[in-house]
Amino acid sequence: MTGQSPLPAECRLIRDMREARVPRMSVRAAARRAAAIPGASGWSEGSWRRYEGGGAPSIPADKLACMALVTEALPEDLEQAGRSDAATALRTLMTRQAERPEVPASLRQAALEESGEGLDGLLAEIVQGLADIDGSDLLTRKQKDALRQELIAGIVRDVAERRGHVRAVLQIALPRK
Repeated sequence: MTGQSPLPAECRLIRDMREARVPRMSVRAAARRAAAIPGASGWSEGSWRRYEGGGAPSIPADKLACMALVTEALPEDLEQAGRSDAATALRTLMTRQAERPEVPASLRQAALEESGEGLDGLLAEIVQGLADIDGSDLLTRKQKDALRQELIAGIVRDVAERRGHVRAVLQIALPRK
């Protein structure tokens, strides 16, 4: 780099998440999706580029929350990037999105009941599973490594399968515009 300051963590997070989408999401598509979020305003391809590229002194928390929602970043990701203000704004935005009138109340209630302790609970389960594996005296190191990989791969498979199922149900259940 020639005299440029490093890209802030939140900018790197958003760029990396956007580029990791399959298929890859363009800046234009990301800005369009941000502009379509109810209550979001001031979005253009140029504003997205400026925020993501670190061209603004700091991304306002509400703008960063919109960007995170579009790129599927989690509040925890924003906290790790040092933006707990934006993580709080994202949680609020996600709650608002779940309260939209086109989301049936029964579906919203079922999601709340199923989430239990939410992401913190899920993380606790993962950490405990890893601790159980590490604490076993009956497994070799190679077996522990394989079991750790299987635990994480299984969680990822389960989440992807359930997310695909939910999307399929929503496509069938929700009327098309």
